[in-house]
Amino acid sequence: MSRLKMILTVAFVLAMGAGVAVGMFSARYPQSHQPRSWLGDELNLSPEQREQMRTIWQDVSKNRPRDGDRRRALEKERNEAIVGLLNEEQKLKYEQINQQFVQRMQEQSQQREAAMQSAIERTMQMLTPEQRVKYEQIMQERREKKERDRENRDSGEKNGGGSHRSPTTNDAGARISQAK
Repeated sequence: MSRLKMILTVAFVLAMGAGVAVGMFSARYPQSHQPRSWLGDELNLSPEQREQMRTIWQDVSKNRPRDGDRRRALEKERNEAIVGLLNEEQKLKYEQINQQFVQRMQEQSQQREAAMQSAIERTMQMLTPEQRVKYEQIMQERREKKERDRENRDSGEKNGGGSHRSPTTNDAGARISQAK
């Protein structure tokens, strides 16, 4: 067995094992898809507004499992294809598969972002002016927290800390090139 084939096989097995571990953890601690009452409390929503809010965000929430399943299916498809691409002649095919994967992931991300933006706009329309101000403040605080978390994660990776993310397709391509 060539060194490259061994590396790819080990990487594939580790990736699949990580997926199983995450799946087991998720099954043990399922996330609730119920609307967060804290937002209704913070905005002092009327019962009618709470129901409108639930309806708006329910559509986005119900697509999360399907989106996750589609993402996992795409990742599995890519990983299986990589395992089969071991010689020089298949390098071009490998790059095509990676490009298709990246394109599909970008399309899915854009669709998810559009759904979120639409839900935010519909939420803003149903709120009173005072509630809109409070909602915008809450959303800004969440964006800032997300950015801080991202910066902390990125700085931890640069300083030798581990990453919870799987390697990118570019990382995988670089490792395969180095293994030759």
